[in-house]
Amino acid sequence: GLGIGGLFFPARNAILRELVREEELGAANALSSATWSTMLAFGSAIGGIVSGSFGVYVAFGVDALTFFVSALMLMQIRYAQPPMGEADQRGLRGVMTTYVEGIQYLLQRRDLLAIVLHKSFVSLLMFVPFQVLYVALSETRYVYGVGGGIGLGIMYAMVGVGTGIGPLLGRWFTGDDERLLRIATAVCYLVALIGAALTGLLGPFWFFLLACLIRGVGTGAIWVYATQLIYQNTAERVRGRTFATDYALFTITGALGAALTGWAVDALGGIAPVIWSMVALWLIPTFFWFWWIGFGVRKAEVVGSGGTLK
Repeated sequence: GLGIGGLFFPARNAILRELVREEELGAANALSSATWSTMLAFGSAIGGIVSGSFGVYVAFGVDALTFFVSALMLMQIRYAQPPMGEADQRGLRGVMTTYVEGIQYLLQRRDLLAIVLHKSFVSLLMFVPFQVLYVALSETRYVYGVGGGIGLGIMYAMVGVGTGIGPLLGRWFTGDDERLLRIATAVCYLVALIGAALTGLLGPFWFFLLACLIRGVGTGAIWVYATQLIYQNTAERVRGRTFATDYALFTITGALGAALTGWAVDALGGIAPVIWSMVALWLIPTFFWFWWIGFGVRKAEVVGSGGTLK
């Protein structure tokens, strides 16, 4: 799944700007996140009910069918690929050369690199670790359905609702204004921090679900704002490679986060200490982004909204 996602998500993000008008890009980005969040909310809830009622094999079958339907819908998109320039290269060597060029482009722009790292922090400290912890909690503390499947589905559903609400509400205040997007990102770091801290209390199930929703609001908005800022600060010729690097870092940090979370649960002797450790570590990117927008380099090299270097 992640392997195919490594092709799908960067490609989708790269062509989105070509499918909508400039003034529609922010709304399209927010709606794209909302559809993903809806999938997470309803899909997780339905998946939990199906697996809890009929078993995991039936759930896998239903899941595979939804991917097939999604592929049929994507095939209806009509996209005219821009003509390749003479500098574009095909073959493995050409792919590696152009990708290295994209990484160099990113490293030369510290502000853009800081923006790209948002999703890596979310993946490393919030998204993947809590997915691992939810599984453990559904089997030990909040057990509903066969093997905790229904409880786990409800947890994921609340996160999905949060990740859908956050970006849509935030867009009312930020629009496409870059300064407001940066400030809102900082605020959402605090929202995610509060949600994670409330999760660590491991209170009644309804309270735990509320904490999941709050954390989802924060992390979901950070994700969308980061994507929007990448759109507004990346040249068109390297946009696909920038999103590919963005997703690669997301998956790598996610794998690291899952491994460290599993180790920490055994080493620290429980789930609550791991959650509070994540809360403490989350302060690092939170303080960093507040410092960056206040005193750091705002834009090492400005890239125009039209996708051309200034």
